[in-house]
Amino acid sequence: MTESKRWLYLALCIVAVAIASCTSAPQVVSESPEASPTVSDTASAVSQPLADSGEATSADTDPGSPDAPDSIDPELEAQVLAILRKHPQVVIDSVETYRAQQRLQQQAQQQSQQLAALRPMAENPAVFIGTSPTLGSRDRQYVLYEFSDFQCPFCARSAPIVKEFLDKRGDEVTLVYKHLPLERIHPEAVPAAIASHAAQQQGKFWDYHDELFARQRQLGEETYLAIAEDLDLDLDRFNADRDKAEADVRLDLALSDRLEVRSTPFFALNGIPLSGAPSVEQFEALLERVKQNET
Repeated sequence: MTESKRWLYLALCIVAVAIASCTSAPQVVSESPEASPTVSDTASAVSQPLADSGEATSADTDPGSPDAPDSIDPELEAQVLAILRKHPQVVIDSVETYRAQQRLQQQAQQQSQQLAALRPMAENPAVFIGTSPTLGSRDRQYVLYEFSDFQCPFCARSAPIVKEFLDKRGDEVTLVYKHLPLERIHPEAVPAAIASHAAQQQGKFWDYHDELFARQRQLGEETYLAIAEDLDLDLDRFNADRDKAEADVRLDLALSDRLEVRSTPFFALNGIPLSGAPSVEQFEALLERVKQNET
């Protein structure tokens, strides 16, 4: 085997081991820390036959064919494996680079899909607003959708920021509240959303909304009734409306699924998303960006 082929074989070995490590690595969810390959993982991958990587071996090709590869020198193969075992970081770096590229591609694809899903909300806001509670301008030229969870601490922090932004821009911007209770991690998120929906039927959603965030650490049946009493709600009607409110809350959840919104708080202004807990300045910048897109 020529010297150039020796180096080519070494490169192919590294790539094959890296691919084998990547394809055999378990999938991780975004909420979990990204697992990195270990030295023991690398040594295990190195010891696997190259055929595991999906590459053709000499056994898969007719030896008489002009495309048949040169036979592998056992001594060279041993040397290559020894080098890889001695320098596993080469493979680890390759795997981590590959994973980072895959994550970036996946994020770009998700962002593209989300932008496409959000576009109709800007084009026909009345359909998406429906009976959701609103604040601010009635013109609906600039519609800010907020997906929120009453048990989410970041949503509680965002509430006064959103209010400050509306105090400044409420003559231009319409705020639309959408329920996104993360019930898997917040056991009181759905009951709180249901209670706020019942308060909405008596014209007190935003007052109830503010009190839920103010008493976030005490969420529970006693708190829901206490807020209703403090706001002078008709308790019989409040309880009756709670019994039938869950279906409307689930409609907001279904919308968030279609939009691939998975965390709270999440905002979208005329189809442009803004996640996390933005500052007033970020809301202002987003509004300016929307206006510039109109020109």
